[in-house]
Amino acid sequence: MSLETWQAKYPVFESGKFENLSLRQIVGLRKEMEPRPFIWSARLSSGLFGLTGCPAGNSPHAPKGENEVLLALGDNGLRQLIDMGFLPCPTCHPEDTENFWEKTKGIIGCNYPELSDTKQILDRNIVPFDARRVEWEVVAPYLSKMPNRLYVLPNLDEQELGKFKQRINDIGFSLPPTGFYDRTSPTRFTEYIIR
Repeated sequence: MSLETWQAKYPVFESGKFENLSLRQIVGLRKEMEPRPFIWSARLSSGLFGLTGCPAGNSPHAPKGENEVLLALGDNGLRQLIDMGFLPCPTCHPEDTENFWEKTKGIIGCNYPELSDTKQILDRNIVPFDARRVEWEVVAPYLSKMPNRLYVLPNLDEQELGKFKQRINDIGFSLPPTGFYDRTSPTRFTEYIIR
């Protein structure tokens, strides 16, 4: 782990609020708490959350800076991530952690009343990946800039993209390159041209 990563201040949800903490502070805080809370990691660019050891999040090309990752502690942090629009990662499967469905049933049911079963949150045909779902208005005060890119749905029209750009501008940021996951692209990302 680089010195820059170790010293960076990440937005962390703990005890009902966000604050920016270094990894050293997060580890220290976790050691003080009993029982030791689970640390959840959310990727701001994709709107996914999962485990801190996720192979997708730890791959060499994955962004890791303080404006790319949000962390949350314990069961309250897990519910907060779902409440803010983050979805379970399809690589590390946070839903396989102990009692995940019992801990999240209420918040999933509240945020996704159209689901007949809370486990449908894993079905990307019903609840697709889309960083527009993230509550940027809540996260923005803890960021110095937006993530390097954002992943949204394919086939969005100009009006939908313009509305999202305006939303990000309204919270004081410029919209970073925004596009969708594209397996056929060398960068696995196809960027929209947004006016």
